[in-house]
Amino acid sequence: MNRLTQTILYAMILAIMAVFLFNGRVALAAPDQNDKATSTQLTLTSGTSDFSELDIESRKQILINVLEFSKNEVSSLKDGLLNLKLDNDTWQQIRDEFLNKLSSFSDYYQGAEDKINSTSSPLTIDDVKSLASALKDWRENTYSPELDKIINMLLIFGTDNLLKTTQSRFDKISSDVKKLDKQHFVKTDALKNYLSQADKHLKNMKRSIDGAKKIFLKSIINSDAKNTSDKDVVKSADIKTQENSQDTIRKMAKDSLKELKITYEIFFSMNNNMKSGQ
Repeated sequence: MNRLTQTILYAMILAIMAVFLFNGRVALAAPDQNDKATSTQLTLTSGTSDFSELDIESRKQILINVLEFSKNEVSSLKDGLLNLKLDNDTWQQIRDEFLNKLSSFSDYYQGAEDKINSTSSPLTIDDVKSLASALKDWRENTYSPELDKIINMLLIFGTDNLLKTTQSRFDKISSDVKKLDKQHFVKTDALKNYLSQADKHLKNMKRSIDGAKKIFLKSIINSDAKNTSDKDVVKSADIKTQENSQDTIRKMAKDSLKELKITYEIFFSMNNNMKSGQ
């Protein structure tokens, strides 16, 4: 196995490892299913459904389960943000603001759990229903919008890290192909064509990530400006704009991962080409 083949194989192994790690990091990047499940449990507990046969202890246990899950979710988001390597003051400030919000969210969940477990002021079934209803509304109107933003920030920098890793391997492969070209040991026309294709997809990936960053920053700045100018009035149009921005960011991140997948398919083809030429 020659040096170029080793380099390509190493690049592919890194890619597979990176994708697995990345998927683990952003497993929270699809919050809709978790939110739906949590919302359903809170609906049951609040008594707004037909499950009136649930006794107070069952309702309290459902609430505690939701709160424990939510606290773990907040903890995972904190870890993800703290693990980001940011060299930009603006992004660091945004991360700090998110971390502060997550701390307040954690306090909210803990306070709700303390109420449920209180022995000095035991809750009635109506109290549990009210608490579940309030928690459901709070998650939908306060927590979930911030959750979307935080997950998108993790998604942006997760894909950016994958791009940097892939670009580094691409540069290494390109260097080895140039050396082979000078030595005239191997015909490199096909390899150079593969590299040209890979370069195009890496540039597409970078454009998607850079675009997602710009939209994200703009959405955060606009959101902060609205909150500062009018804290008591939140227009539905503004909320919809924020939601659309976050959806666009997720789509751009997804597009960038498609470009990554194609790039590594090209690396596989290069490896097969080298094997057939040996």
